[in-house]
Amino acid sequence: MKKTYKTNFEIEAEQFDGSEEMAKEYEMMMSPAGVYYVNAFDGAKAIREGDWLISNGEDIAIVDDDYFEEHYELVEDDELADGLAKVIEAFKAEGRKAEQFDVTTYIAKLALDVQGINKKLDEIKDAQLKQEQIRHHEKMAQSSAYDQFVDELTEALKNLL
Repeated sequence: MKKTYKTNFEIEAEQFDGSEEMAKEYEMMMSPAGVYYVNAFDGAKAIREGDWLISNGEDIAIVDDDYFEEHYELVEDDELADGLAKVIEAFKAEGRKAEQFDVTTYIAKLALDVQGINKKLDEIKDAQLKQEQIRHHEKMAQSSAYDQFVDELTEALKNLL
């Protein structure tokens, strides 16, 4: 199943599972040695199971799994993105002017950026809360150790007197 990923720009990518279905979908050819080849933007390229097919809408590129995982981040589907996509489709269906569509697209992208920022802020808040809990536990441990030290010191003083 194709999912949307992003690097500096959004692309569609699908991991090759080695199936004949995918080979047919991407019009791959198989060599006599059993190696699949796909027509990429820079010519026919060999593709192995686990490699990624990356599409920008026109051209296809092939990258291995390690490179893909290091350089691409999944764009999560969510209600906001789905809602914004519906608004944009409604604009298209109504034949709105390009300027209106561009403004709507811009607002949609801003809303997604804000959502990403909010997600990062939530992660920061969670990290701060965990740090505060650790500090609290450290203080409790120090307090307990101090109380134990005072008790031992008091007991030692009693024994001396």
